[in-house]
Amino acid sequence: MVNEALLTTLSAVERNDSIYAYLSDELGSTVYTFLFNPESKAVSLRANYKEGAAAITSLPSQSYQYTSGQTLELNNLILESWSRGKSIKPLLDSLVGLTRAEPSKGKYAPSTVTFIWGGNKFGPAVITSLDWTETAWLGGEPASAKLNMKLLQVPSARNTLTAQQRIEAATATEQSLTARQKLEATNKAKVFLQSNLKTLSTSTGQLVRSGNYKLTVSDTGIVTMTDPKGKALGVVGTYRNGKFTNTGRTLK
Repeated sequence: MVNEALLTTLSAVERNDSIYAYLSDELGSTVYTFLFNPESKAVSLRANYKEGAAAITSLPSQSYQYTSGQTLELNNLILESWSRGKSIKPLLDSLVGLTRAEPSKGKYAPSTVTFIWGGNKFGPAVITSLDWTETAWLGGEPASAKLNMKLLQVPSARNTLTAQQRIEAATATEQSLTARQKLEATNKAKVFLQSNLKTLSTSTGQLVRSGNYKLTVSDTGIVTMTDPKGKALGVVGTYRNGKFTNTGRTLK
């Protein structure tokens, strides 16, 4: 029998089946959208204690050490596009990319992500485990699969600086860029994007090829890219002393 008194204290939430789960990076940009929403979510954590000898009882004493970050397991995620004649390989590749570092691009650890599903958020976190079973193919490429994902909670970005904030802090003492310097930074960033199309995601590459995007240069030289709707896609790089580099790049 349900506890009606307790039930009445809970918040009412409207059902909305049109909201899809996604992963965002530390700048708030979407880095992965789920093809189908999860069928289940398993959350766990562990409080760790160290046993010690007790003088009066045979039961050992317990000394608290720490509580681990929460773990979120998303099992049996559905990836199915066979009926639509499409490959799911780009979806798998984008997830695998979130588990890898890219030292050549100044990225020395995998990206931190936040799982967002409507009003529910889990993160910041890192993907610690990915495995999937392919069940259908089109031309050799996967078109149907079941995927398992595990995310581990890491310290909040409120206690650490983001990549963009670190660059801002490092350049805070420098003089603000002039309008002319910002224009030069924009032009050099465009050349960089055209020269590095192969390193961009399919969607970002299409925007660059069509020129249907906008670059914004901060006073300290950080160049960010937005899509036609004004959605932030990430940091392209940094302009400093007349040179443009991919320092701090988060754009995919």
